[in-house]
Amino acid sequence: KDTASKMQAWETIKPILETIQDPILGGVYRRRVSEVLGFEEAWLLADLAKKHQKMTRSSTKSSKKEEGLAEEEQWLIAALIFKAENLKIVELSALEDIISSEAFKIVQEIMNQSSKVRPITIGELPSQWNKTLVQTLRGLSLVEEETDWGRIARDCLKKIRTRVITKQLLALNRAIQEAENSGNEQKLLQLLGEKKFLMQKEVEHDRQ
Repeated sequence: KDTASKMQAWETIKPILETIQDPILGGVYRRRVSEVLGFEEAWLLADLAKKHQKMTRSSTKSSKKEEGLAEEEQWLIAALIFKAENLKIVELSALEDIISSEAFKIVQEIMNQSSKVRPITIGELPSQWNKTLVQTLRGLSLVEEETDWGRIARDCLKKIRTRVITKQLLALNRAIQEAENSGNEQKLLQLLGEKKFLMQKEVEHDRQ
């Protein structure tokens, strides 16, 4: 590839590297990208730092968030594509309640394609899929072999579930506080029962 093509590839991969919280995993990805594109890893780090500074400054000007799939949903989808064995740990009935409808349709499509024909590959991503997701998947394909996709799939499912449960508990706590303030004992008992059921359900899930 010429320099222009490599820079274009880097601009596609860079946002993906910025989302990686694990420093060890991030180092593995940077080394792989450095090898594939022929850029010094030190330069990659410097460019990532420069991007972070720009994002920090711009965040004070606008808090508008780009619409799309959550980070955990994108990584989960990647894990299902790059390692088909991960499809065995996914239960669609349980997944439907904890991920967005868009992500659920994509996961469902991956599972249907895998069972009926053959797994979806990076070279054959459906044109109707979220553009940001497609860019992320193509970027991650550079480090596909160095990644523990089984661990990532499990971690993503846990994070997604935890996020949903936390949101539900916060909503219940607010409702409980309102019921206490208004003196509505019947509503309060109902909400406390719902909270207890939710927490018991989560404990049982963790034991599995």
